[in-house]
Amino acid sequence: MAARRAPRSLLARHLPRFGVRPVVARHREGPLSRRLAAAGLAFEVVDGLPEDLTRRHGRAATLWAVPGNVWVLPRCVSRLRNLAERQNAAIIYGQGTWANILSAVAARGSGAGAVWHVRNDHRPPLQRFLMRGIARALGVRAIVAVSRSAA
Repeated sequence: MAARRAPRSLLARHLPRFGVRPVVARHREGPLSRRLAAAGLAFEVVDGLPEDLTRRHGRAATLWAVPGNVWVLPRCVSRLRNLAERQNAAIIYGQGTWANILSAVAARGSGAGAVWHVRNDHRPPLQRFLMRGIARALGVRAIVAVSRSAA
């Protein structure tokens, strides 16, 4: 008998009962945006925010996207910082390597703290060591992991 898969849920949907008012920053409109709206959660598309260094506007990964994405980073960080300030955010929460780094840079100077979420970290030990160093250098307040091995 096949195991039944749990329905996908939005962590943000459960935060208001703990007094947290989440506002999700998205790189583009898409299925997650529709799920957020259906759940009554606020979100904002941050214009120009790259999905990751090798992707642009939902296109396939390519190294050709890197120069353009690096070029827009200061503007994207500024927009994330402005969003945090407008929302009087206490925490900027990143989920995934790229979002984690951008959230931590945006948190610096916004008055908010950065929290990173790590799902699966199968990188070699040296890369994990470097990411911990980046987290310390950027003043990340906490790293949340889904398991001990990911932590």
